Amino acid sequence: RMTEILIKEAYLIEQDNIQVESTRKYIEDLLFSRRVDDKLLKNRGDILGIDTSIPRIVVLSKVFNEDNEIIFSPIENEKILGIFKKHIRNDKQNLMVQSGTNIIMILRKNTIFENEKILEDIYNEIRKNYKANLYFGIGEVSNSPNEIKRSYKEAKKALDINIAFRKQRIIYYKDLDLGLIINNIPEDVAMEYTNKVFKNLEEDDIREYKELIDCFIKHNGSIKATSQELFIHKNTLQYRLNKLKELTGYDPRS
Repeated sequence: RMTEILIKEAYLIEQDNIQVESTRKYIEDLLFSRRVDDKLLKNRGDILGIDTSIPRIVVLSKVFNEDNEIIFSPIENEKILGIFKKHIRNDKQNLMVQSGTNIIMILRKNTIFENEKILEDIYNEIRKNYKANLYFGIGEVSNSPNEIKRSYKEAKKALDINIAFRKQRIIYYKDLDLGLIINNIPEDVAMEYTNKVFKNLEEDDIREYKELIDCFIKHNGSIKATSQELFIHKNTLQYRLNKLKELTGYDPRS
């Protein structure tokens, strides 16, 4: 009788491991494979209990220790992953995988409040237990399996910006623009870069180009809107931008 129970338990554990591994492989195919047929992804999802018709967002996170390094023992890493899983698995349609130092979550599209509440709970528990810093990047909504890769790339860009500046806990890809990036550059770094770029210009030229660049950034790189505000022709603006590139090597259009 005992042998029978042990065999049954071993079988259940094996089946659970197969399910976990199959789900991991499915998630990695969603994120990293070249375009896969939606029908094939739907069929594989059905077998795994994953509803591919649900709109989802991809959230990437990195966890840093007190010294702002991504170094945790294997045991700590497993416990940290366990905290992520605990908070997202209230909804069985939420998915998660670790890739290198990135923790990737594919969450059902809820309200901003509901999704941020999940991330806030994860942050608070990990912060409390490990004194760690967490940063999140969130992609746009994906409405089909093949759009998840796009949401992943967006989330990665948002996370990279977030880690570079470390001023916000969560950054959405949709909120990224040149103004946000410029405004978050530390003042000493901005001054050093400015001096390097404009070192060969006279002060009057610097003031003129500063006005041009500020206006160009304000309008997110729109030649038409910038030229209209500066009351100059579009060709004149292009000429000045080309001249700026020639004198400094800096081209705000690229």
